[in-house]
Amino acid sequence: MTEDLRATLRAELLAERPPPLGDVVGDAARAGRRIRRNRRVGTFGAGLAAAGIVAAAAIGFAGRGVTPAPRPGMPAAAALSPGSVPPVAATPTAAAATRTLTVLSGTQRAGGIQMKATSAAMLRLLATLLPAGRTSHYAVAADDHLHVQLYLDDGAGPGMVRVSVSRPPAATGRPPTRGATATVTVTHIPENCVQDTVVDAAWPDGTVVQVDVATCLAWDGVRNPPARRALTEAQAVRIAADPRWGVTMDRQLIVLGAQQFPGRLPVFA
Repeated sequence: MTEDLRATLRAELLAERPPPLGDVVGDAARAGRRIRRNRRVGTFGAGLAAAGIVAAAAIGFAGRGVTPAPRPGMPAAAALSPGSVPPVAATPTAAAATRTLTVLSGTQRAGGIQMKATSAAMLRLLATLLPAGRTSHYAVAADDHLHVQLYLDDGAGPGMVRVSVSRPPAATGRPPTRGATATVTVTHIPENCVQDTVVDAAWPDGTVVQVDVATCLAWDGVRNPPARRALTEAQAVRIAADPRWGVTMDRQLIVLGAQQFPGRLPVFA
């Protein structure tokens, strides 16, 4: 290339305008500043939104009050409202308390000539078996002459006692031997004041002696007035297991009973 050609090219290049580099750099700087500004604004806005959600939740929680967590085993829907009472299962009614014991009388049968038992003889025997006290209100059941009643007052007020004797008829021939041992069952029936304590003495020949110890007196036409127990459980067992009770009784008891209670006995309700 000649020196003249080089001079010509140099002159043309110097005549050209320089490229706009300054504007490109400025635009890039401005774009960078705009991106950073938008990012800061977005972060601040997100912070405000989160703060608003937390505040709203706090306000709603404060408005409702604190709800206690349900107890284990209780579903959340079963939470109790103020003043409500949880249901309580009804207590089943307790069955009558019963126990059984064996009492040895020591004899196969009370001695003496036996005669058909009477209510007067039963009252006579019962009076001799009772603890000390004044007896009154002697009576007999309307439908059973071997079911008697009396009151016993030991100074603390009267209490009522009833005694009944029964034996099913023998199927054939003579009844079985009376036996020397009674099986005694004691039952407590608190809801029945006439039979609060029931003592049954059962003998091998089928004879059953029942002693009822009451916590009330006989029906007076309106109610059964409350009363104390005239006998302890042990006293009632001793009376029921006495071998002199039966559908037949000693002739001497029959005579003494008739003398003490002549005529017709009152009927208890």
